[in-house]
Amino acid sequence: MDYEEFKNYYIEHGMCKGDAFRRKNKYSEAELKTRYKKYQKKHNEEGMTKDQEIRDVVMDRDNGKCRLYRVLTLQERVLLQGQEMIRQLDCAHVFSKAVYPWMRYNPNNVVLLYRTFHSRLDSYRCPITNEPLNAEQVKGWWQRIVGYETWLMLEDEAKHVR
Repeated sequence: MDYEEFKNYYIEHGMCKGDAFRRKNKYSEAELKTRYKKYQKKHNEEGMTKDQEIRDVVMDRDNGKCRLYRVLTLQERVLLQGQEMIRQLDCAHVFSKAVYPWMRYNPNNVVLLYRTFHSRLDSYRCPITNEPLNAEQVKGWWQRIVGYETWLMLEDEAKHVR
């Protein structure tokens, strides 16, 4: 989207593309240009954010299915029966985007998980039983989900701060 399209969108809708709400006071031309520059930094040519782009890549790669569920044994799946599960798919970061921001957009560091599994792993709980886990056990789950080779590659990348 070029500046003229951005400006026309603002004039037509009373808000900038990507804004959540309309402002009381209108932007000046200089403010509008600043908003456009910020928009350009966050969005690609199609208007998608980097987060949306990575989600599309991960959705395609994982075929729209939970990676953890695919590696569960039959016994583990039986244990899940009757549990309240949120099966909405989340993009989960193997290495946290807060602690390892340079790994945020690495597709190997992002997998599709059911929200329940994602929430449990993030809070150091077993994705199957919801029992507390230690850091080593959580690491074991991630290795199982992404595969040991991918885990080693990601672990190596995590050591190199950018």
